[in-house]
Amino acid sequence: MQPYEIALLILSIVLVLFLLFAFLYLCVLPRVIVHKIRTAPNPDGEMTYPDNFDELKAKVKIERDLVYPSKKPSNRYNLYLPLQGEGAKKFPLIVWIHGGGFIGGTKDGGDNVMIALAAAGHAVASIDYAVAPEHPYPTAVRQASEFAEHILKAAQNYPEIDTERIAFGGDSAGAQIAAQYIATQTNAALAAEMGIPQTLKGRIKAAVLVCGPFDLPAIRTYAKRTNKAFCRLVDIWGRAYFRKLLWTRSRPAKQTVICSHLTDAFPPTFLTDGNKGSFEVQNRKLAKALKERGIPVEELYFDPEQGDVPHEYLFHLHEANSQLCMSRIGTFLGEYLN
Repeated sequence: MQPYEIALLILSIVLVLFLLFAFLYLCVLPRVIVHKIRTAPNPDGEMTYPDNFDELKAKVKIERDLVYPSKKPSNRYNLYLPLQGEGAKKFPLIVWIHGGGFIGGTKDGGDNVMIALAAAGHAVASIDYAVAPEHPYPTAVRQASEFAEHILKAAQNYPEIDTERIAFGGDSAGAQIAAQYIATQTNAALAAEMGIPQTLKGRIKAAVLVCGPFDLPAIRTYAKRTNKAFCRLVDIWGRAYFRKLLWTRSRPAKQTVICSHLTDAFPPTFLTDGNKGSFEVQNRKLAKALKERGIPVEELYFDPEQGDVPHEYLFHLHEANSQLCMSRIGTFLGEYLN
C-alpha cells in the first residue's frame, strides 16, 4: 500500500471509532441509564397530604388530560379551578412545570400542591412536556411556549381565569424550565436566539421556583470536584439532555444559565430549596443576581440544625416545612398577583 493509502485507512478507522464512541455516549448509554432511573423506586418523591386535604379538594374543580397543540408528545395538562361561590370573580393563573431531572416526571406528580394552590384562590395549570433523551433540549422550553399560546385562547372558555395575572412556577427541573421560559419573555435577545415568541410579555407577574438548578454546567463542575462517579453520571445525563459530547461548553447549555439572561423585567421571584441533596447554592446565587437588579425576591431555606430537608420537600404536605413553604408562597402570590 502507498503511504497515502495507509494514512487514509488509519483516518477511516479513527473516524469509525469516533462515530461509534459518539453513538455509544450520545444514544446508547443515556437511554440505558435513564431507563434504570425511571424504573427505580423513589419513596422520597411520593406525595403526602395534610389532615384537611379532603376539605381543600372539595373547593376545587379539576379537569384532567386536556391537550395543548404541539408537534411533540406529552402535550397534556391538568386544570385546577377554585369552585365559584357567590359573586363570581376572576382568579390569577399559575402555570406549573413538573420536575423529573429533564428525563421523567409527570403533571400528576404534584397533584396535592396544585389542589392546595387552587383551593387558596388560584387557577392552576400543571403541564406535561416531552423529556430527554427521546426529546432533548430545548423541547421542554418550546412546549412551555406552545402551552402559553394555547392557554390565552383556551381561557376564553374559562371566564374565571385572568390571563393578565400569571405566575410561572415549577419544581426541580421544572423550576429551571419555568425560569428559562420567563427569561425568554423578559429578554428579547434570548427569545430571538431560541426562536421563542414573547407571547406572555408583560403578563407574568411572579415566579415560584422550588428546588431548581439554575446553572446546569455548574453541576458538572461541582461533581468533578467532589465525586468522579457522580461526575460520570452527570456527563451521561448532560449528553442525554443536550445531545452534545462536550455539553458544558455548548451554546445550548449556556442558554440554561438563568443568571446570564436576567433583565430588569424579570418578575418578583419566590425561591426555596431543601438543605440535603439539592441546589441551595444555585438558588442563593440566583436570588443575589435578582436583588442586584432591584427585583423583589422571597427566599426560604433551612439550617442544618433543623434536620435534613430533602430535595422536593414541598410535596410532603403533611410535614411542617412544606406547610410553612405553602404559607409563604400564598403570602407571596397574594402580594404580586392581587
